[in-house]
Amino acid sequence: MPLAEVISLLRRRYGAAVDTALSPEAVDVSLSTAQLPAAVKSPRAGEADSSWLRTTNMVGINVRTIGDFAAVVKYALTMPAAFDSIHLLPIWEPGVVESLYGIASWNLNSEYYSDELLALAPHIDTIERQLRAVSNLLHVMGKTIGMD
Repeated sequence: MPLAEVISLLRRRYGAAVDTALSPEAVDVSLSTAQLPAAVKSPRAGEADSSWLRTTNMVGINVRTIGDFAAVVKYALTMPAAFDSIHLLPIWEPGVVESLYGIASWNLNSEYYSDELLALAPHIDTIERQLRAVSNLLHVMGKTIGMD
């Protein structure tokens, strides 16, 4: 399904929070997560510790196998509702023999840049902004997101 259709479906389901998630302010990577609009904060943002991990239903997503960051949102729509957390497997620049776990740096892997997301929202023009936008959308969908 094209990303534009996915976003339209999300708007029908979640309303204006979807537009907030994609807004220039919400994808500003200079802001801390605490400074983001309430609509896009993690469903676990108010919790003091990580005890929620004991009861969460988490699924791991290897972005390399599904394509790019925009595909994570599409994939999340196919998951059973019981999954309330998404763990993004390593998203950093691969290093040693292209291993996901032998990272070269803490830079995001440019393979995951989505031209489809850029076409949808031209201000989401860096890999960092795209990750923030996808995280925002997953939060709007009620999913907590974690990363290696």
